Amino acid sequence: MAADLDWNPPKGKGGTRPFSNPLLVRPELAKCKATTYDLPGPGHTYGKALERDREDAGAVVASWQVHVKNPQAQPGVDFRTLNRDAIIQGNISAKDNDEFRKHNADKPAYKLKQGEAGGSKLYLPSEGNADYLYGKASRPSTPIEFLMTNSYQRSFVEDLHMDEKDAKFLALALMVVAAQANKCNEFQRLIILRCLRADRFTVAATVWIINNMNHQKFVEPPAFDLDAIYEQSNTMDPLIFVLSTGVDPTKMLQTNAINRGLGDRLDRKSVV
Repeated sequence: MAADLDWNPPKGKGGTRPFSNPLLVRPELAKCKATTYDLPGPGHTYGKALERDREDAGAVVASWQVHVKNPQAQPGVDFRTLNRDAIIQGNISAKDNDEFRKHNADKPAYKLKQGEAGGSKLYLPSEGNADYLYGKASRPSTPIEFLMTNSYQRSFVEDLHMDEKDAKFLALALMVVAAQANKCNEFQRLIILRCLRADRFTVAATVWIINNMNHQKFVEPPAFDLDAIYEQSNTMDPLIFVLSTGVDPTKMLQTNAINRGLGDRLDRKSVV
């Protein structure tokens, strides 16, 4: 049928079509442009015809198979154990494995126990304790009555008022301390500052130590000198390093040991 169709329009005048040149076909508003080819009729199918399944949805529903429980309540076959024993005995082909199943599937050794899955028995905590929960416990649910009555909003406003009262009390206390500052010595003022402004206490304590102990070494850590530390050590007392974040003297320790010819005798222990 396709060989009989003229897919190439004739050139020039003549033929059954008004125009053979698609550029001469005038387009019409809201319509497809007319073709210049002799196309087959409306009943023609382009491409491969769709093969529909003879069994439609009605036939599938009419022949629906419902699972029927085993009337004898017999356990199923433990295929995991059955296949494992088949391989152990050398049945590695599909045919040998099928023969092994036919002759051994009905044996009690290859039957599942009631309430157990295939393979070894796994004990679950929920079997002995019905209240046992798996995973991370969820937080208690938010009381819906607190949301409906705006209790959280009122609590937030009350906290703001309390913060304002605390700020006013702190300002008043600082005014009192400033008025009585001349009557207090430096250590007494340090105690009052610790009660009112704990965030400023560290700086004030550093200044007090420098002023009263007359030396900067009590507030500044000494320079790390591994050679001097080694000279003060002995064979009975180990060197203990208390490290902080970002500090690692391992490389310095190894270099010092190699320079002294003790690289193979260096022993390090980490205490967590």
